[in-house]
Amino acid sequence: MAKQALAPSLALNGGPKAVPQIVGHPQPKIGVDEFMSIAQRFGFSGAVQEEIRAVISNEDLGPGPNLARYATARPSQTKGEAFEALARRMFGVPFALGVSSGTAALHSAFVAAGVGPDTEVICPAIGFYATAAAVVQSKGVPVFCDVDESLGIDPTQIEALITPRTVAIAPTHVMGSVCDMGSIMEIARKHGLKVVEDCAQSPGGRFRSQWVGTFGDLGCFSISCYKIVGGGEGGLILTGDRRLWERANQNAAGFGGRTASRPRGTKVNCFRVQITGCPSWKPLWMSSSWRSCPKSLTATIQSRCPFCVD
Repeated sequence: MAKQALAPSLALNGGPKAVPQIVGHPQPKIGVDEFMSIAQRFGFSGAVQEEIRAVISNEDLGPGPNLARYATARPSQTKGEAFEALARRMFGVPFALGVSSGTAALHSAFVAAGVGPDTEVICPAIGFYATAAAVVQSKGVPVFCDVDESLGIDPTQIEALITPRTVAIAPTHVMGSVCDMGSIMEIARKHGLKVVEDCAQSPGGRFRSQWVGTFGDLGCFSISCYKIVGGGEGGLILTGDRRLWERANQNAAGFGGRTASRPRGTKVNCFRVQITGCPSWKPLWMSSSWRSCPKSLTATIQSRCPFCVD
């Protein structure tokens, strides 16, 4: 009986609200203090920081910014979405996906390409360990291939390593050099293999006037503070295949692993600024035939690379 008497008075049934109105002035979840913590990372002096604080403290932040990847109203297009749109336009590809690191890009790309248990990926014997580590993280087995004079994977050595378990080739453009993507793509298509380009160390490099990262089925970039394009820690995947983009997105956004998450708004602000510099990275050494290397190529590598001339 007591429950029956109480039921009509519940707010759920049209009764009075338990909290009729909000009391007090709402404070933004992310506000001046959080902004100042970013300003401190720039190394501004204490006096300048106080000036910045005095200026922004007078601004009505309302509810404050929403730094989440999705469902934000300020701005209507998130910085992550703007970064991906810029990458699509700049590289001329239909799909781009921002992730949390270059390793996360490789991990999601390998998963998208079908790497898993009882599969193999042919990787170069020289390069940062993340290329092979991402294969292992995807439950595949890296098979190491020798490199040519440019320190890129040697196309003449690839076919001998192909087995029934091989599903992909992972050419890595190291230290500003550019792999022989023409020969690599020809071999991959002949054997029905996916190609995942690791462009972490050579963004802005070109092969036959085409951007690296746009030859393979998926192109992966690292955007860390140690790379040519750096804004903290982030990564980027390029592809021309909607299904590969969907699979990579599922892995990155759907708990695909510790590394495969989406980048945050504060970092992609830096990415958007720095990635626009790619078209202005004039090659320091030009090939007499068809290769060009971005200016990060060291003199040591240049002297050994048969595709580069003064």
